[in-house]
Amino acid sequence: MSLALGLLMSAPAPAPALGEAGARTGTPSELFVLTAADVRLSHASGRGNAFALVLDRPAGSVSGFSDRPQRLLSRRSLGGFVRSWDSLGFRSDPPNAALVLDDAPSSAHVFVFELSRPALGPGGRTLTFHARALGRRPTGILARLARGADHARAGAFGRGSLFIDGS
Repeated sequence: MSLALGLLMSAPAPAPALGEAGARTGTPSELFVLTAADVRLSHASGRGNAFALVLDRPAGSVSGFSDRPQRLLSRRSLGGFVRSWDSLGFRSDPPNAALVLDDAPSSAHVFVFELSRPALGPGGRTLTFHARALGRRPTGILARLARGADHARAGAFGRGSLFIDGS
């Protein structure tokens, strides 16, 4: 079982789904999940821990869920999620995220970043972030996953899931 699937399966059962218009934003413990058919990382010039993170052929929707006591579930379009970046507070306080790669060796299958400046490509075929590698330092909802994090490296990795900590 992939780590991404295991993480989702161990999450508590969510409350009934909310539509995009009814999606709750700003929930302190909300975790957003994006998936993509292909993931690429390239070094940003001049900084060793700075990357461009590109999700090729991302899913058209983003799921969000929170833990106790609310156990909320939300789903919004990928474009809606990118447009809500600032209103979620991510521009002023960039979120931490864990990138979990489905088919990578265990020595390089989880990378942890601070994300900023999402950019959706034409037709939603790509989603690009500025990503700063954090190693094993995040706190909050991703802390447990980050303990098993690997050192981020440039490359093309195939299918992956991106877990964004909204807290």
